[in-house]
Amino acid sequence: MLIDNSLLGAIEPLLRGREEEYRHIVVKPYFKIIYRVEGNIIYMIHIWDTRRNPEKLIDGLA
Repeated sequence: MLIDNSLLGAIEPLLRGREEEYRHIVVKPYFKIIYRVEGNIIYMIHIWDTRRNPEKLIDGLA
């Protein structure tokens, strides 16, 4: 899906205000893939369990 439309995912609200724009797509009930797009390259940053503390996501990408 992302190959055909890299901007498919919503902007990740926990990571707004950073130099790069991070997006996410939800897969399964409790997981989301955090990614960013640079030109025609999609970087998968993290597979995040949404049941975890959101501060850990922010700290993990600092």
